[in-house]
Amino acid sequence: MTGAGLSPASIGRDRRRLGQRLEERRDLIDEAVLTRVRSIEDGRCPSDVAYREGLRAAASAAIDFGIATIGATTATPSITVPGELRDQIRLAARLGISLDTVFRRCLAGYLVLGDHIRQISDDDSLSRQMQVAVDRGQAVTFDRLLTVLGEDYRREQAVGAEPRGIGALRAELVKGVLAGELVDSTSLDYDLDAHHLGLIAEGSGVESAVRSLGTTLDRTVLMVQGSENQVWAWLGGRSGTHPSRIEEATEFLEGCGQVFALGEPGDGLPGWRLTHRQAQAALSVARRRKASVVRYSDVALHAAALQDDLLSTSLRRLYLDPLETSRNGSALRETVRAFLAAGQNHTSAAAALGVNRGTVTYRLEAVEDLLGRSISSCLAGLAAALELREPDSRT
Repeated sequence: MTGAGLSPASIGRDRRRLGQRLEERRDLIDEAVLTRVRSIEDGRCPSDVAYREGLRAAASAAIDFGIATIGATTATPSITVPGELRDQIRLAARLGISLDTVFRRCLAGYLVLGDHIRQISDDDSLSRQMQVAVDRGQAVTFDRLLTVLGEDYRREQAVGAEPRGIGALRAELVKGVLAGELVDSTSLDYDLDAHHLGLIAEGSGVESAVRSLGTTLDRTVLMVQGSENQVWAWLGGRSGTHPSRIEEATEFLEGCGQVFALGEPGDGLPGWRLTHRQAQAALSVARRRKASVVRYSDVALHAAALQDDLLSTSLRRLYLDPLETSRNGSALRETVRAFLAAGQNHTSAAAALGVNRGTVTYRLEAVEDLLGRSISSCLAGLAAALELREPDSRT
């Protein structure tokens, strides 16, 4: 349609059609925006779990925000910036991620969404008048977005620039050592050349639990505030941590009522850094599972997939998408999950599902046919894919 002299009702119908079409391709838009956003790097950007996880939520909220503008009937719609975006910009300021990087990521998302809007408008021959109105609304929205986020960023920076106490300075020193900066770490009163077990804890009163754990294991404790309501800690000693002691630590923390993510034992400064990174990765799994204690070695593949789009996408396409081609896809996933949870025992899996053993065998054979491989040859991949899809239903 040329759109000449169209009524407001006709333009409104085109707006609704555009919004519906955008929702139909929402998964594609989400993936494209997140890929572009993550491709924009900042040399000073730390590997922070909360920030990485927040990018996905913020990107999704930004897309919702942009699509909502399409339904606006005025050139200057009422605009409320989503809380997820504002939380993310404040976290970026605290982590030292540049405002330029943040704005470039916003622009990338804006351009990707704009490309999809134009493609749909052309493919569906939507009116030119509607396209002009939508473009104007998007521009107004984007300008307002940058204004609000810029103000939030500078406000957070100003708070961070205020005089800090000993605890904050100590935390900055630890972050500097983690980042490989040449700093004097003697004031930490902790031997970085020793053997270490890193952990991250979230919740009220976690400091007391960590100190008690250090006493129980006879370890020196280094603990700093990583972010609001979160502490980073290392348990250090002159000898290595025996596996049985780590199990003891896990059992000790289970009953504390907070969230604890544990790395693996490491030696010297490289091990001190590595065990912390492992704890960060384990924390992402703990949050998804809503688990109280998670150890990195138990969730390494799951944790890697959460931070690697290539791995997570590949796991889904290799192990989940083939099952979706079956009418019994849900039952097949449930059966595989029960089978893995039962230690690959057909009888136990059948009892857990409330079906007979033959049904479990039949379903597992169907899964193998769809995957084109035996379940025994891809146990880890299947378990990780199911974990990513439904984290609360653990195998």
